[in-house]
Amino acid sequence: MFAVVNLADIITAQYILPGEANPIYLLTGSVWFVVALKIGVVAGVYFYIQRNVFPTDFMLFIIIMLLLLGTFTISLGVLSNVLGIINPEEVVAAAEVSAGEKIQEYSILVSILYVFPMGLSLLGFKLYEISRRKALISKEYFVKKVWWKRW
Repeated sequence: MFAVVNLADIITAQYILPGEANPIYLLTGSVWFVVALKIGVVAGVYFYIQRNVFPTDFMLFIIIMLLLLGTFTISLGVLSNVLGIINPEEVVAAAEVSAGEKIQEYSILVSILYVFPMGLSLLGFKLYEISRRKALISKEYFVKKVWWKRW
């Protein structure tokens, strides 16, 4: 799904290049650099996951969260591109916005939709992993309790 969404982003971005807000595109001025980077990331993730060997549960969780939140965030980019294709006047208006403003707004959006949820998820799992070592998890304990059976 991550690869499909990235491909859709590459294709739809071609139609709205004057209004494109991707910081890599704005800094390099080359869509091919963005395409190469996306292909490299997707290929790297694919080969890493195909090994199916992870050093810890935490690392597997990180990969899953990266893919989940990455797919979600890029999907919103694709949606934005499609809306730009449908409404060309929006692309014209976006083309007039400076690169600095686009990068700033892009950074805020990515922070809210990707970085903050990722950090919160990783913190939650790390706390779980630390507490899991000290906690006793036993279904048998609750099966014996009368009050638990009422639930």
